[in-house]
Formats: sequence, structure tokens, C-alpha cells
Amino acid sequence: MKIEVCAESYEYALKAEKAGANRIELCKALHLEGLTPDYESANKTIESLNIPVFILIRHRKGDCIYSDEEFELMK
Repeated sequence: MKIEVCAESYEYALKAEKAGANRIELCKALHLEGLTPDYESANKTIESLNIPVFILIRHRKGDCIYSDEEFELMK
């Protein structure tokens, strides 16, 4: 069984890896259902961990119904 952990920071992601997680979904603001983390946090996490790190791409809280303009922003 693979274990994916949703982590809000590099520190949480590192702890999850040490605890046996197989991969990380990095985000921020879980209280808002998760948003895209800042570049520095994402880069540090990807460069430092030895397991795959996936970055949540979501620029706002709420539903996941996006306009064409929002898709362009997320790209």
C-alpha cells in the first residue's frame, strides 16, 4: 500500500518522509481545502526529499469549477 501525505510545509513533508510516506502532496492553507504553496517552499521540498513530491495547483478556495482565465493563471 502506498501512503501519500498532504503536507503544508517542508518541515511536515520531511517528517512524513521519515515516518514512511511514499509521496507528498505539498500545499498550503489546508483550512481552505488546500492552495498552491509558494515557489521557495515547493523547490526546497522537491530538492530535499527522496520521495516524489506533487504540488497542489489551486489558486483559490471554493469549488473546482474554473473559468478559462483561471486555467491560464494556474498554468
